[in-house]
Amino acid sequence: MSVKNPYQTLLQISREIYSVHDIETLLNRIMDAAMQALSAERGFILLKSGEQDDTFTVVSARNISSETIDTIRDYSSSVVNQVLESGKALISVDAQADERFAGSESIVVQQIKSVICTPVIQDGRVQAAIYMDSRAAVRQFDQESLEFLQAFASQAAIALRNARLFERLQSENQKLKRQISLSAAFPDIIGKSEPMVKVLEMIRDVADATASVLIEGESGTGKELVARALHYHSSRKDKAFIPIFCGSLSENLLESELFGHKRGAFTGATENKRGLFEEADGGTLFLDEIADVSPAIQTKLLRVLQEGEFKRVGENQIRRANVRIISATNKDLWQEVQEGNFREDLYYR
Repeated sequence: MSVKNPYQTLLQISREIYSVHDIETLLNRIMDAAMQALSAERGFILLKSGEQDDTFTVVSARNISSETIDTIRDYSSSVVNQVLESGKALISVDAQADERFAGSESIVVQQIKSVICTPVIQDGRVQAAIYMDSRAAVRQFDQESLEFLQAFASQAAIALRNARLFERLQSENQKLKRQISLSAAFPDIIGKSEPMVKVLEMIRDVADATASVLIEGESGTGKELVARALHYHSSRKDKAFIPIFCGSLSENLLESELFGHKRGAFTGATENKRGLFEEADGGTLFLDEIADVSPAIQTKLLRVLQEGEFKRVGENQIRRANVRIISATNKDLWQEVQEGNFREDLYYR
């Protein structure tokens, strides 16, 4: 069947598909335009899965099931496979009698009378294939149909390239906007790599949560910067952020620093002292090198996390504090748990 006003039709179709930047929408428009122009009964488009992938997947189909498409594609002698392998368009006005498909079970099984298929080529490589057929009558398509479809496929290739470029630019634009937004939000943390962007996004997402946070990383990688960012982007930002390095303090001194002490509780305790939990009430306490604290301190920390309660060293009065704990370590804390060096229940708190 000849295309009426082929040049005018091609121009109209080209104008329509060039205005589409979404790839899925574009492929559906291409399928509909080809079907309408050639009055085809059924059709589908195969698209290359990726630049380094030689597989093709169905991305648009009309009046044909996925099972039927699989049947049409299954055999090496099938129309689709011949087009994909050769990169050349193919037409058969009487597929049942066509010697080229003598061994093609799909033509026989599907009772296909007329078939037309063309590759969509970019930079000399097949990127897609447009397939259409008719089971109603022979000579549904003719040489003019093939020439039209080839010209149409060339326009479709340009539209597809433009849509992919637009999609890539849009993705890069969103990435740059995200980086600028995160850089403005966290000026003290320098880094534009994808892993760093993910870290900043995670900081933004969990900053205002009430849960405790564990930061793992080697020494010198900025764990305290991350902790400060979490605090100053939370609802606690107007309260205190107090860091303490746990690794260099003895058990007794660390206990006094964290929980405070009563006058006379030990030699040198000449006056009552508020601990860091009291000082940080309403704010954030940053426990650096949490893996180095003793089992006794771990037990006291667990009580604070579970109940919000603690006692100063040397007194029986229960005190309360509303403190968010952010911890950091340069060790694999779960490994420390498995080796019995760190409490599992504290790890999960």
